[in-house]
Amino acid sequence: MKNTKNAANSTYIFMFNILMITLISIFTLSTVSIVYAQETGDSLFYNGEVLLKFHSLSDDEYAMTFTNIEGANFRPILVNNENVDGPFKFDIIFKEAANQCDFTNGIKRGEEFLLSSAADGAGTTHVLKYQSADLTNRELTFLERSNIEITYEISTENCSGQQIGRFNLIIAGIQYKGYINTATSVITLSLNTDQAIDGDKIKLVTKEGFVITMPDSLSNGEARVSIAFPSAYAHNDIIVSLLAAPANEVDARVNGVTLTEKQQGDMLYKYALLSNNLYVLWEQETDTRDPPTIYLKTYVKQNDEILEEIEELEQREEQLEREERREKEEQIEQREREEQRELLENNKQDRTITPPTFPGEIVTSVSLNKGWNLVSLGAEVQNFLPSDCSADKKLVAFVYISDLKKYVSIKEAREILGKDFGKYFEEHSFWVYSYSDCVLKTTVKKVSVEKFLLDEGWNLLTVPSFFAGKSFVDIQNSCDVLSAYTWKADKQQWVTLEDQQKMEDNGQGIIVKVDKSCIMQ
Repeated sequence: MKNTKNAANSTYIFMFNILMITLISIFTLSTVSIVYAQETGDSLFYNGEVLLKFHSLSDDEYAMTFTNIEGANFRPILVNNENVDGPFKFDIIFKEAANQCDFTNGIKRGEEFLLSSAADGAGTTHVLKYQSADLTNRELTFLERSNIEITYEISTENCSGQQIGRFNLIIAGIQYKGYINTATSVITLSLNTDQAIDGDKIKLVTKEGFVITMPDSLSNGEARVSIAFPSAYAHNDIIVSLLAAPANEVDARVNGVTLTEKQQGDMLYKYALLSNNLYVLWEQETDTRDPPTIYLKTYVKQNDEILEEIEELEQREEQLEREERREKEEQIEQREREEQRELLENNKQDRTITPPTFPGEIVTSVSLNKGWNLVSLGAEVQNFLPSDCSADKKLVAFVYISDLKKYVSIKEAREILGKDFGKYFEEHSFWVYSYSDCVLKTTVKKVSVEKFLLDEGWNLLTVPSFFAGKSFVDIQNSCDVLSAYTWKADKQQWVTLEDQQKMEDNGQGIIVKVDKSCIMQ
């Protein structure tokens, strides 16, 4: 709640007729909208209607000029930092007392307050001043656009033994209920039409539908005044911060929107275009450094700006046409890619269909996991057949030549092993890398392998049907096995081959390391 502002600093005195009736008012009497004259220079700052204005009447206070829904203009002082009767504080009452007897937070003579014709942000806002109290004749005087005199009656109620009076203040046909402490002249008043004094906070509503909400309290010398936009402007709230400055002066800034800064002569402007030809403007004289003024204004476009807008529209239309053409081209390319994929799928099926094998040959299928696979065929290879494994990317395969102690490709193995290439797979497993889960197909000639000749070091071995069901230790014979592993293709990792582990003819090979040449059977 605010402290009293020196009334002499917040009123204009007008003299009417020969009776010298004095009307002290805090309001502008003109009902004409505030419009800046068109000037040369940057038109952004010199045209359009002012919808809201935050401005300093002196270096130590901020007022706000607005027009209410009925077209009446007001200029209440919101905050001051004159420090005559306290530091930076509210200079207008916008919150009811807690109850009818809460005269501590009531309205004192000389103080200004808001009234609203509704209990929410949809009401018509009025600004009044509690001017005087004649306790002898039980008369109260309020100022709105002229003197309003009302009488009160002594209430049968009391506040902790204190006699009070009861009255109704009528503004624009709306009744507001109030009470007066007959000892101090302080009043409590329902600031909206719910006829209750219960701490409601009044929102200020302008002719255009902007809803201004004062903060509940001041924080670190800052009053954050919120401006909510009507639906016609479709913009998020912005905040006007009214600030205490050194030497009992005031300052202001705009939050909630990014401002563009521009120096023009001795004026510094900060502005942002909002929506529907609306903009916010902060301006200050750089030589005097007087407190800045903040406007919410409409923006009238000039001819050159209209031409620029037309050019932008034409550019956007051209951009849309380019995007439409690009979209059609992409659709055509997409159809072509789908047709190509369908053709490839058909070709894949064609490649995986093969004629019957020759007598004595058998087609062997081994399931491969994506990644590395240690493959065991246990038979003499005749041919590697087309399969779904090689439809997109060819398989990568390596053979370990134990004599040479190195890996070689399948092509190199053919050259090294010559006519024994196919027989190599009777005893040896080999590595295959697959880019997907698939099935490897080969034609083989089955042979009966009952023993293997191992070279010193690592040996990649098959698991022929003859070994199936036997434990690993049973087939070691005279070999001194240093290490033995199987390869888990699904997990892409080695697993130790234990002595008691049963051998399986499942297309997966094993690797065995021995200290010298030996026979495993």
